[in-house]
Amino acid sequence: MEQNLALQRQEYRRDVKSRLNKLIREGYSILEGTDKAFVDEFIEIYNENMLRVEAKDEYFFDRSYYNMIFNSPDINSKLYFVIKDNVKVAASIFVFTDKIIQYHLSATRSEYLKNSPVRLLIDYIRIYGTNNGYKELHLGGGLGSTEDSLFNFKAGFSNERHQFKVWKYIVDQEAYDSFVKERNVNIDSGFFPLYRVT
Repeated sequence: MEQNLALQRQEYRRDVKSRLNKLIREGYSILEGTDKAFVDEFIEIYNENMLRVEAKDEYFFDRSYYNMIFNSPDINSKLYFVIKDNVKVAASIFVFTDKIIQYHLSATRSEYLKNSPVRLLIDYIRIYGTNNGYKELHLGGGLGSTEDSLFNFKAGFSNERHQFKVWKYIVDQEAYDSFVKERNVNIDSGFFPLYRVT
């Protein structure tokens, strides 16, 4: 985000620019959610989204997770909505840490998917971050670090890429092997830790 706003936007794919312009012309706008009722609305939109994509159970979070995100003194999380005709049509949670903004959770109501309103939120946060001295807006990658449709969506905002790395270290090999055997999982799945494969 160290480039100026104009240079950042030049890196957007043509379809991203076109959709953003259309969203603005059609009257979509941004609202920051600041109270408990907004969190409940986010959960409703998010859970609808996860059901639509047939997400695994681990992508559904209970209310305590959201309470932790928004009430922890260690995490500065903000909730934003895209509004159209007084309807909250999409929402995202962003985490602000030091000079980095992290895209955390996001969802769109089914009937608005074709318009892809979350793009407007990402663009808004990019502008906000640049104007407030943030150095990075990290959108993350695809599911499980794959170059899937989620990755492709995010890649439309910038040419910048970072290598995905995780540290895989087994402290107690005997206990680890026991958990894997107990779960009877496919050891060639590539998932880590293996005992958490669902």
